[in-house]
Amino acid sequence: MGGGTPKPDLSDAETNRKASKENESPEYKYEPLPEGDYFRLLKLEPGTGEDPLVASLRPAQLRREAHEDRFEAISYVWGSNIKDQVITVDGKSLPITSNLRNSLRQVRSPDEPRQVWADSVCINQQNNQEKGQQVAAMGRIYQTSECTLICLGSEPGFRQHASDVAALIREVEQRIDDVLEDPGFSRTWDGFPRPSADDAIVNDRRWQSWRELVDNPWFLRGWVVQEAALGPDAKILWAGAEIRWMSLLRVSQWLAYRASPQMRSSGPFWLSPLHVQKFKLERPDEDKTYWPEDAESRVGTLLALELLDYARELKLSDPRDRIYAFMALPTKGDTMPALQPDYEAHYLDVYQNFATTYLKLTSDLDLLLYVDGYEDTSLSNSQLAS
Repeated sequence: MGGGTPKPDLSDAETNRKASKENESPEYKYEPLPEGDYFRLLKLEPGTGEDPLVASLRPAQLRREAHEDRFEAISYVWGSNIKDQVITVDGKSLPITSNLRNSLRQVRSPDEPRQVWADSVCINQQNNQEKGQQVAAMGRIYQTSECTLICLGSEPGFRQHASDVAALIREVEQRIDDVLEDPGFSRTWDGFPRPSADDAIVNDRRWQSWRELVDNPWFLRGWVVQEAALGPDAKILWAGAEIRWMSLLRVSQWLAYRASPQMRSSGPFWLSPLHVQKFKLERPDEDKTYWPEDAESRVGTLLALELLDYARELKLSDPRDRIYAFMALPTKGDTMPALQPDYEAHYLDVYQNFATTYLKLTSDLDLLLYVDGYEDTSLSNSQLAS
């Protein structure tokens, strides 16, 4: 699969294990967080390539005005749970996965420290009480960040695709802006012009690179929806290219509702409707130019039940996160119950708690329309990407 998660580098893992043994570095132990709105920040020391990862962890308060606490949040595919890599934190060894190692290498600055937040190291994953508290705060963590860094990998084999799709997105976005800024264009319902079948942009070979991009496993992960949506800004880092998240969303809408009917090829073109919600929320006047007026209900945010229904297609390793991963997202009428995440509870109890809380909040019996008549055993499959 294009953009797939790379296999663990066994030689790197062996090197890390040997280095750890030779240095006899003690294993890092998490200190409890202070009471209140605290979370941990990871300060990555500068480095390049395969230089060892060195960092420090410290508690910080969730407040945007604190200059010293400015940070960027990392979004990536967790992948395998095998922690066969090491990062040195405060002089001690902390085991991490290959995917996290690759993402930290991708965002690390070559010449100065970089302060980031990555859930798998900034949250003590072995402490369910802390995990529940921090998951409840994740929406605010992303909102407080300077930017979300969406790490899709840096494999050399994708460099040409990454360069091509970045250029294509810039060109299509400029085309969209030219239409919207034309004094003669009225932002009416369904008013955005459609390209002709022989338009060069419709038949551009670089749409294959678009397919490679959206075929990346990151786009199937459940948690990344809020990670990309809630920050003040987000950008994709892929094989040496940087792409603004909003630029991708704008081109995706144009492609879905204007260009795709003229295209002769097929493939994985589409983003989840959950990702597109950020575009709809921030650019409603632009969005409506793609829709007929009788589809007004499709402009704007989703209802809470619609949101969770679309989320069925996304992958989550913990079935409780079918609720928890989406609670911070905006919904039409603000009807999403704000449950306190509890990772000691059985997932069926979490679902029941959601249902009863939702009914008390809304009295909306449409909830029954979304009930499945079968048990989805794949929800508990620990092999799914989280």
